[in-house]
Amino acid sequence: MERLHNDFVLNTPPGTFPLSTDSMVLSDFVHLPKSAKVLDLGSGCGTLGILLCDGDAHCHVTGVELDEASHLAALENIHANGLSQRMESICGDLRSVSQLLTKGSFTTCVSNPPYFCGGFVSQTLPLARNNNSCSVDDLM
Repeated sequence: MERLHNDFVLNTPPGTFPLSTDSMVLSDFVHLPKSAKVLDLGSGCGTLGILLCDGDAHCHVTGVELDEASHLAALENIHANGLSQRMESICGDLRSVSQLLTKGSFTTCVSNPPYFCGGFVSQTLPLARNNNSCSVDDLM
């Protein structure tokens, strides 16, 4: 269990993507419009969404995550941080996002996608580390 700013916590069970510098930097980089409705593609355990909710008390984050274990961890993290009214996680493939969500429902889209091409595929985090299941074209 990771302790974050403002008493937020993050549980990343084994086999899910851990808290990383990338997520921390990305959450600081994103400048949300007032009352932002954020779509987080490839949301994992909800890390980026929790960090964004911590930084903006009026945003709402919807995460879409392919890996069921990560999605379930996101649901637990949302509940543990009292964010049920401001954050949700959907277990689904971001390549089908147009079928999962209503077009035009979001003001902002964020993602910390897998960006390694080819080569070694992690045995513990094959979807999170390698872009075999999510290319940049898929994300766009």
